Amino acid sequence: MSRPDAAASTALGEQFIRPVIFVYMDFLGDPVRANNSGQTVVITASAIPDLNGTYDGVTADFGEVSPVKVSDGGSNTVTCKLSGIVELDADTMNLLNDQSKWKGRIVRIWRLIRDQANIDRGQFQHFYTGYMVDVTFGGTSEMSWIEVSVENYLVAFSRPSNRSYMEQTIFDPGDKSPLATIASINGKTKKSDGAAGYVPGYNYGNSVTSGGGGHYNPDVKVV
Repeated sequence: MSRPDAAASTALGEQFIRPVIFVYMDFLGDPVRANNSGQTVVITASAIPDLNGTYDGVTADFGEVSPVKVSDGGSNTVTCKLSGIVELDADTMNLLNDQSKWKGRIVRIWRLIRDQANIDRGQFQHFYTGYMVDVTFGGTSEMSWIEVSVENYLVAFSRPSNRSYMEQTIFDPGDKSPLATIASINGKTKKSDGAAGYVPGYNYGNSVTSGGGGHYNPDVKVV
């Protein structure tokens, strides 16, 4: 998210401002562009290729973008919802039902500050970039809606791997400690070759001394 430039910052200090949100969604073969000013806006001279195009004007009654909250680990999931659709035709349904045409494809959001006279103040500000992860739709026989869920690239690096120490052999085939750990938990600190739970190549020690409800292994050092 970029900061407002000098002209936009001045407008932000005035009593009345009107930020306009521009959304670009890269549906394969049928990209969607919309803004919430209620007026169709055509952008042609931008050095940013994705920004150029015709943005259909909608109002808050029909178009909604959820708040964008950004932290060190990325942002929350952002939703873009378009309501008041008279009918989801066959072409639209085919597009939404084909994940290859939208899943993982880019979404960009820009903001433009306008003053009380509805005059642009400053340049387009990059507000958010993410990727489509889910599309839902529904409604009634009279009106329908479509909602797109978007997540940014940092999510891929912040999700847990769900790996555990017991998968150590995946990375080091010679490491038998996960199996030895299981054997220890089961009270199997000494095994003979071929016995159930025996771990080939693992030194179980030459003697086992019981005591205190546990097992003592002289080959295991506690540090």
